[in-house]
Amino acid sequence: MNKCICSDFKESQNCTIVAITRILNYYHFKGYNKIPQDYKEIYDEVLKVAIDNGYTQKKGTNPLKIKRIFIEVLNNYGYKKCHSKGVYIWSFNKQVKNEIDNDRPVVMNIARGHYKDHSVTVCGYFTCKTKHKILFGHLKKKHEFVCILDGWNREYRYIDFKSFSYNMLTDGIGSFNQIIIPGDDSN
Repeated sequence: MNKCICSDFKESQNCTIVAITRILNYYHFKGYNKIPQDYKEIYDEVLKVAIDNGYTQKKGTNPLKIKRIFIEVLNNYGYKKCHSKGVYIWSFNKQVKNEIDNDRPVVMNIARGHYKDHSVTVCGYFTCKTKHKILFGHLKKKHEFVCILDGWNREYRYIDFKSFSYNMLTDGIGSFNQIIIPGDDSN
């Protein structure tokens, strides 16, 4: 996955544009050759379409427009039968595990918490189980983490999915934007 970050480009409030760029660049290397290899060329196209859909450097991108931007950019590249979906009530298995297991990174837009008003690229997940001894036995817990590229750093970061998705007062409001690109259907 391309690890470009927001500061690689001159625009401000461009986290959604960078997240979409990363994913489209990923698809180029998966064999979708009509998508340019050069991530800066992809970024320029995504920026143009985002501006047409209301992006400004002051306010950024409306999260409700992410799926439209994906579709318009892919249409411009000749992929006419692509599908994008914004999901606003999600589960770890459907929106994270299923998408990543099917080799489809997603854009996650986060409304609150550390990543308030920020879009990130979900590119993996990690699960683990812990067992703690308590007075009358053991307490078992399952922990699910979302692996992201946050656009601020080039390293992978992990978000505890449970605290993100279930604590609606502080962290868990946002969206997942999924993209499916069928094979080369431009003919």
